[in-house]
Amino acid sequence: ISKSEDDYYGIKWSPDGKWLTGISAKSNQIFSIPLNGAAPAQLTKVASGVGYFAWSPDGKRLAFTSPENEPKSLTNRKAQSGNFTIVGEMPALNCLWTVEVDQASMNPTAAVQRTRDISVSGFMAPFSWSPDGSKIAFSGVSNTKKTDLTPDIYSLTLADGSIKQLVSLHGRDRDPQWSSDGEQIIFTSDMGRKGLEAYNYELAIVDASGGAPYSVSAKFDGHPRLIEWNKVGIYFWAREKTACHIFRLDPVSRETTRVPTPEGLYGGGFSFSIDGKKMAFTGPSATSVGELYFFDL
Repeated sequence: ISKSEDDYYGIKWSPDGKWLTGISAKSNQIFSIPLNGAAPAQLTKVASGVGYFAWSPDGKRLAFTSPENEPKSLTNRKAQSGNFTIVGEMPALNCLWTVEVDQASMNPTAAVQRTRDISVSGFMAPFSWSPDGSKIAFSGVSNTKKTDLTPDIYSLTLADGSIKQLVSLHGRDRDPQWSSDGEQIIFTSDMGRKGLEAYNYELAIVDASGGAPYSVSAKFDGHPRLIEWNKVGIYFWAREKTACHIFRLDPVSRETTRVPTPEGLYGGGFSFSIDGKKMAFTGPSATSVGELYFFDL
């Protein structure tokens, strides 16, 4: 569908399904990719490129991560002496930005920096939009932390720019995702464990307004990696011996069932239909190359 000589990755549909967006391999900027074969249009123009991005539910905004603009003194130092790192010097924070899509299509420089004192970080997806598009939940490390430099969970209210810390457990709390009703947030957590036990992470839930988080995957013997929480249930993938399978978790009973996909696959790139009833994914096996699979849940 695209005649561009560039390559694009992180491809996502626009919420109305009329076009695609992706990150350019040449410039690390977000481009819109029309379905009619027209040339892609640049939507962002940030100095350090885009790391991860996601559409707002109404399709009017894009949010993305990118390092903050470096101070002029550092730019001058690089120009004069080359790029080097000073031990103990605070690196540039990875910040959250938003663009109005209509405005960005005409002026790709019009991005708004939403975070300044927190470095946004995660394993799979460091932030997500609330269903009504009014807030963004994200994981990140505050630059006020002196020890335990691991991410916590925060909520950004777009109307006034306020940021509220929702989770501050010891260890890594990351990759938040909203429930379909916007009342709760699920995330991956070490659940406050320390040492080697911290590698046994779980899926935890916290109220969108804050409070005590609790694990919903403690019964599962494995390392769950969150895919999506939709109206049907909480879906995650996990390894079983040399295969990778998909599981559905009931947030009320906290019971887990494996989705009956083909045996022996190492699935990835999971994507759900908007109603949560259908799923597509890719999967090679020990005896086959990667294929595209479609599954009716």
